[in-house]
Amino acid sequence: MFGGDLPTNDASTLSLISNDEVLAVDQRGSNGRSFAEGGDSVAWVAEAGPGVKYLGVFNVGDRSPIDTRIEWRALA
Repeated sequence: MFGGDLPTNDASTLSLISNDEVLAVDQRGSNGRSFAEGGDSVAWVAEAGPGVKYLGVFNVGDRSPIDTRIEWRALA
């Protein structure tokens, strides 16, 4: 989901939303769901094929940067 104004994107945003790897996550990911929430971070996980997952971690607060830790074993 993108909530910006496409005609007025800056170069950084355009680079992100047209990135081949980002587009692959959008096109191949399935069963996306919230994985963990805490403080200023939210993590989502999606299936990407047998034994493969995508993980997205988002800073939803006003502070930048933030420290977020994910236990990789919990993704299995």
